[in-house]
Amino acid sequence: MVEPDCTVELNGDSVLNGAYTTPSHELMRLQEPPAATIKRLRPKYTIKDNTLNGQTSAALAQVFYNRQRTSRFIVIENGIIEAWRNESMVQNLRSMAVFARGEGRTPILTGLSRFALHVDPDPGYNMTQTMIDQRDAFDAQIKAMAAQEGIAFAEFGAAPFSGASDLLDTVHPTKAYSDRLVARLVLTLDALAPECK
Repeated sequence: MVEPDCTVELNGDSVLNGAYTTPSHELMRLQEPPAATIKRLRPKYTIKDNTLNGQTSAALAQVFYNRQRTSRFIVIENGIIEAWRNESMVQNLRSMAVFARGEGRTPILTGLSRFALHVDPDPGYNMTQTMIDQRDAFDAQIKAMAAQEGIAFAEFGAAPFSGASDLLDTVHPTKAYSDRLVARLVLTLDALAPECK
């Protein structure tokens, strides 16, 4: 009997990495980051974790096309940083997903996680309503593009979100919110590969 191909590569920023910052802005990581949560929920999967704190979709695109890939599923979560800056990430996500599909792999776009209003003594950590509105607009564009291109979409924005109580800092998910995001991704994987449940 042939073993199913249950391999997944994770590309993303600190949200999919499980990173967060302390009140003194020290970088930390969840004790069980998203990659480990996926493995716990779906033990059949072999997971390659390429997530990188602070990585934009543009930065990922600089290394993505020349990277050697062996995984069946290619997850791309990047984009939230560009949303804050009001810079579009849609074309980068489309190009990388289409490229991965051209290699015979199955791309999965997650869309953008949510964050809450925040006023910080350091203005660089402020989260404004304008930034939230930009996130919502870009997330809708990513969803529409994924539908148009026939790319699997995990829709992180559909995970239940309770505002600031679901964040460890200005933007990074608590373990509970992170698990709800991972659950969206696992549901998508289950639909694409029920043999890997």
